[in-house]
Amino acid sequence: MNGNAAMLGVDIGGTKIAAAVVTSDGHVVGFNQRHTPAADGSEAVVEEALTVARAALAQSMDAAVVGCGIGTAGTVDTHGVITHATSALPGWAGTDVRAIFHR
Repeated sequence: MNGNAAMLGVDIGGTKIAAAVVTSDGHVVGFNQRHTPAADGSEAVVEEALTVARAALAQSMDAAVVGCGIGTAGTVDTHGVITHATSALPGWAGTDVRAIFHR
């Protein structure tokens, strides 16, 4: 990555969702974290994850975000779909995380 290039990282867990924008030299230029609304189902979790990511991005106005990495609870296949999940995230299995964030 060159200049002010940065990456967005998103962590979706059973109790919290966090997102950070980090520059190529390791500076965190945007961060947000909120409680995971796990009991409200996968759609609520996805919406909260997008909200958290957008808030982190909004703090990093001058960074050129060139990519995104997502860590999530459960087992993810090579296409970005949750294949297995624990009861910590009801309804999470079958969620296409990659497609949601790609949009």
